[in-house]
Amino acid sequence: MKMKILLFVLFTSTFVLPNSTMAQVIDDYRSNVAPQGQWTTIASWERYDGASWIPAVATPTSSTANVITIQTGDSITLTGPGITIDQIVIETGAALTIFNGSATTYTINNGTGDDIVVNGRLRIAVAGTTVSGTGTIQINSSGNFVFDISAKVSVAVTNDGTADLANAQFLLGQPLQIMVR
Repeated sequence: MKMKILLFVLFTSTFVLPNSTMAQVIDDYRSNVAPQGQWTTIASWERYDGASWIPAVATPTSSTANVITIQTGDSITLTGPGITIDQIVIETGAALTIFNGSATTYTINNGTGDDIVVNGRLRIAVAGTTVSGTGTIQINSSGNFVFDISAKVSVAVTNDGTADLANAQFLLGQPLQIMVR
């Protein structure tokens, strides 16, 4: 019996605890909106304080957050004034919509880690919305990238998933590079 308990403790401390306690770091953010919320609403977010997830006291930006995760089942809309973002993970079954009713530029930083990883859905909508910066967008095999109505994306996009360009408008005379895998 003692041997079984010892093996259980060793297994748990070796494989289970490291995976559950080391997955987050201080100042990671995650959505908490089920089903939808606004990026600029503080109540849409939780922050990891080193021990547990707590209600956020500010919205995440590239300078205040480590990894920003939009959780499965959640949909976040990024509106309002231009915001600089970095290290975003959109989980399978989650969505991020970058949308503004007027001309606004959102910047993707090329900081530590991946810049935007899409396993769910990323939609960039509305004429006049610009996504720029030195960061990159990675659309994974389960990801979906929807690009609407002459928004402008001037960052590198790698697509291993689905890109919906049905409503996209392309400007003649502008460089266009589409990579098909």
